[in-house]
Amino acid sequence: MINILIIDDDVNARNTFGKILKLKGYNVEGVKSGLEGIGLVEAKFFNLVFVDLKLPDMSGLEVIKKINSINQDTTTIMMTAYASLETSIEAIRNGAFFYVIKPINIDEVLLLIDKALEKQRLSMENMRLVTELKEKNSELSASTHKLEHLAAFDSLTGLPNRRYFEENIQQILSISKRHGQKFALLIIDIDNFKWINDTSGHDVGDATLKELSLLLKKNLRKEDFIARVGGDEFAIILRGFDNYESVVAITDKILKMFQLPIHIDSIDIHTSVSIGVTFYPLSADDVKTLFKQADVAMYKAKSKGKNCVEFFSEEIKESYTRMSEIEHALQFAIEKKELYLFYQPIVNLKTNKIVGVEALLRWQNDKLGNVNPLDFIPIAESKGFINKIGLWSFEAVCKQGEIWNHHGVKDLFLAVNISPVQLEQENFTQQITDLVERYQVRRVKLEIELSGSILRKELNLGAKNFLIFLKQVQFRLAVEDFGTGYSNLTSLTEVPINTLKINEELLKNIQEGSKNYAVVTGAIALAKSLSLETIAEGVETKEQVDTLLKLGCELAQGFYYYKPMSAEEVTAILLKA
Repeated sequence: MINILIIDDDVNARNTFGKILKLKGYNVEGVKSGLEGIGLVEAKFFNLVFVDLKLPDMSGLEVIKKINSINQDTTTIMMTAYASLETSIEAIRNGAFFYVIKPINIDEVLLLIDKALEKQRLSMENMRLVTELKEKNSELSASTHKLEHLAAFDSLTGLPNRRYFEENIQQILSISKRHGQKFALLIIDIDNFKWINDTSGHDVGDATLKELSLLLKKNLRKEDFIARVGGDEFAIILRGFDNYESVVAITDKILKMFQLPIHIDSIDIHTSVSIGVTFYPLSADDVKTLFKQADVAMYKAKSKGKNCVEFFSEEIKESYTRMSEIEHALQFAIEKKELYLFYQPIVNLKTNKIVGVEALLRWQNDKLGNVNPLDFIPIAESKGFINKIGLWSFEAVCKQGEIWNHHGVKDLFLAVNISPVQLEQENFTQQITDLVERYQVRRVKLEIELSGSILRKELNLGAKNFLIFLKQVQFRLAVEDFGTGYSNLTSLTEVPINTLKINEELLKNIQEGSKNYAVVTGAIALAKSLSLETIAEGVETKEQVDTLLKLGCELAQGFYYYKPMSAEEVTAILLKA
């Protein structure tokens, strides 16, 4: 409903005008004085107010000015019997939309009302849009701020993330170059953190990370910059230290701090850390190199038994250089045809006959020579090359299996290793499926070997899909390194395992009465109770063979029987048998 107010001391003119407007469907009220009209406008919203220029208590221009100050959405129109150019201009200056001349021409006034209401509607719509725009801008600003925070800070610990840390270390390096300052970069990795997740659950693992983050923030200086740069990895920039000993004191403090148990949900979590340290500008003068040096030093600390700190040095630099060369060359190893497979026969302990072979990845590089798999496979896994290399290896085994099948070797199984990192690839199962179909692998007896870590963690979707796939194509599954480290024995009943491989370290000092003897005995007994085969790895002596036969182990591989050899050498042996 459109509300119209008429302010005019001429009762007859006011009533006549009001009746006409009511007949047109408007809600009309009328008063005789300026104060009465102002009072009504303060109490109620009117779309239009007609104000006579001459009122008994004040000027109509004053009334218009006052009404516009009360509510800018109300449109005022001046009425006068004494129109002049100056009066009209003055009315519009005071906020009137227009003016009408008495006696009123009702047709002209109705057209004016339509124009006034349309202007009012557009004005109010514009105000609504402006208000909405301000609200949206405010929401957008808040969302942008939130996104910027999420992009720069770790959601779990509240610490800066790797991206933000790398941006800031670049700024710190630039400032240090200008002012001749130095700083130390620390990379801190929690030892055996995966074990915490596997044994206590990810909730406890997350809570542990939060507590450790709080400890770092609480115990380090305000000028030290701390960030979470990986799952269980932190980075710290130490600035303004006086000497080398000052950094040593800080790293010792961190080591001791992390050794204290953390109480989470009535559980005492015991942790330790490995710390790698490098210095600007002593060790390097660019961010990428500093990060790599600190990483190498940290891994050196882990290799020394963990729970210690290692400072980047010339000795470590050689290791770092070697690692960098391996990383670079490994990217092109497949294209350059530098990778190849050796095969180590697996024999039946009772008959000494070859029943299977394990494919072992090898790499010969022109510059680096023969690179040990223990050196290049971890790099391939950490740098994202392993999926490509693993698929190449699987395809090569499929091809070789077809060749042996063509030679009439029917009862041999081929064991091929799959990295746990490959299982995390979303399309891994589909890639293997494609290879199986391409090479008709079902005619070849394949055994997939997975690390014993599969028994120590909750399986992700990719791993579960792959295990379902193994059942569908009737591939065998072997678990390596059984008997070493922590294993969730419940997983033995959940994962479709056919074979347990006993780690070669357990075969050392396996004489009766030793701890290794007890562990191997238990592993073989457990396998038998679950109807699983056992393969002993690294068999080197007749004494080991005799002990394994006594304990009921079925299969073995090692130098006592055969060393790893080329496919051609294996073929010659198989065809002679």
